[in-house]
Amino acid sequence: MSQKLLTLSAEKALKRKPVLVFTGCTMTHYFPEAIRDTLKLLDRLGLDYQLFTEQRLCCGYPLFATGHWTVFGEHKKWLAEKISGYETIIAPCPTCAYFLKGFYVKPGIAEVKQVLHLAEFVAPRLDQLKLKSRVAEKIVYHDPCHLGRYLGVYDQPRQILAKVCEGGFTEFFENRDQAGCCGGGGGLPLAHPSIAREISRSKLEEFKALGGEILATACPMCERMFTRTGKEQGIKVQDLASLLAQNLV
Repeated sequence: MSQKLLTLSAEKALKRKPVLVFTGCTMTHYFPEAIRDTLKLLDRLGLDYQLFTEQRLCCGYPLFATGHWTVFGEHKKWLAEKISGYETIIAPCPTCAYFLKGFYVKPGIAEVKQVLHLAEFVAPRLDQLKLKSRVAEKIVYHDPCHLGRYLGVYDQPRQILAKVCEGGFTEFFENRDQAGCCGGGGGLPLAHPSIAREISRSKLEEFKALGGEILATACPMCERMFTRTGKEQGIKVQDLASLLAQNLV
């Protein structure tokens, strides 16, 4: 997987910078185009960063959530050494952001000043980004569990959508701290795939009832779950970074 990232931004991996961009395994495996869009945003903002391009791109959450604690302990020790010393880690995956922040960035484990989700970094700098167009389709926003309830990041994704949406955006009936899961959290698709699909299908039924044309989220696992479940219905799912980057001047 590191080769995929190197082809996206080879020079970013050559020299240690104060900011590390940690894309995580889900985005790298399934949505490399979202990584391109993420890097495009950061480049436009003039950020001097390094891209994490190790062979093991996972934060370790899947190992932890599925009970492989011995393997997770080994992975945690390895990854802590790799990320220690950076001032800031920016993660476009909220699960990575939450897990790195809560399980790694501690005295004696990994010395990092702060971990931010991409939306937290981009939202305060939206005035620096110029758009060539805005999205005309009706967008419905889904709050990812780890981004919202775990990290408390609710306003920043909405600020990004307000910037990029031509006619505003819509939300699910249950939103913010009451938002329902996409069905992809906690290893549920592996342990109970039928339950995971039913949870996702229920959300997509509401999306259609709302007249949505694009389901926007800020989590690669949510994007993957909704994309897989809604494939036969042709439901379009996009990450916030892609919605914004694809409409830049």
